Amino acid sequence: MAERGEPDLDLARRFLSGHPPPGRVALCSVVGAHQRGVVEPGAGYQLAGVHLVPTRVLLGLDPRPVHHTASGSIDRLDAEVRSDELAPTLSALLTGDGRTLEAVLSTWQVLTTTLLEPVQQLARGTISRRYAGHYADRFTACREAHTTRPTPSTMIAVYQVALMGIHLLRSGRCEANVGVLASYYGYPGATELADMIRAGHGQQVLSGSLAAHHAARLPILADALADATTASTLPADATNRREVEAWLVDLRVNDLR
Repeated sequence: MAERGEPDLDLARRFLSGHPPPGRVALCSVVGAHQRGVVEPGAGYQLAGVHLVPTRVLLGLDPRPVHHTASGSIDRLDAEVRSDELAPTLSALLTGDGRTLEAVLSTWQVLTTTLLEPVQQLARGTISRRYAGHYADRFTACREAHTTRPTPSTMIAVYQVALMGIHLLRSGRCEANVGVLASYYGYPGATELADMIRAGHGQQVLSGSLAAHHAARLPILADALADATTASTLPADATNRREVEAWLVDLRVNDLR
């Protein structure tokens, strides 16, 4: 059984086996609340996968879809899986799509496949300042959502997105656990919000001094994310585009043999 707050990977594997993507699974990870490290009671499972459609199918008249989504329930929990074909996944990484990076590098990998390590290595090679725009846009959306309805859940999303972006731009490493990030960057107030969510009060509207405390953090986080972007020493673009393409082409060609 999984520890408190950790995903049950056996449950995730069982759900994936019942809702497989149309091709060879390269990787599948647990994302969402479990990846953030803040899981409310009865929270479902969000799985993000990458699959490889056989080359002969891609070359044929009726290629399989490159995107796969499925939802259902398992052990009385809601679950969903979203999987993208390998080529659009790699393209998304090269253009700085943070959600794709987070899924590929998630701590919680449901399967160990022969493609997992190579894809993760290529993903790390794409880390550049291109990801700054992704986190800036997500931060703006999360900030607007929190301003519209300030709850522990909306504010935790603000902290996570801002601090993920800051950490990636400063260190070149992907970390999605909001507790780890908040502790490292000195935002202890996030712990109280996380405890409220775990207790089932994530949708409770914040008020009084608690609301004021976190509202005051919004411009601070915005400035910190902007400063991290300006000061980042990451390359402007992914440095491994040719390597990514060559690896994908070789994989496709070898699949025909």
